[in-house]
Amino acid sequence: MSIVILHANGSMTTPTSLTFEEARQAVDGFVQVVRLPGSDASLLVNEDGQHLKLPVNLMASRLFNGVILGTVVLVDAEAAEVILNGPEAESEPTEPVPHVH
Repeated sequence: MSIVILHANGSMTTPTSLTFEEARQAVDGFVQVVRLPGSDASLLVNEDGQHLKLPVNLMASRLFNGVILGTVVLVDAEAAEVILNGPEAESEPTEPVPHVH
């Protein structure tokens, strides 16, 4: 699982885990998922970044090959699943319980 917080000022933070609420705090608002082209990685961004006039995040913009605003969370597919769906998404899938008549 890979998580990197890319701050708009160019600094980075690499937490070992992150909850959805912590992701909301990192992007300072509502979370929007932006898939990176040709990758299983995504950026978790502030969905109101343009309206809030957040600064351009140069590092994230280069990764996306377009304009990304504000602090973002860069995640691989596994980390995105856990952050967006909770820690239970990290556990192994279980076999369905057979229905008994």
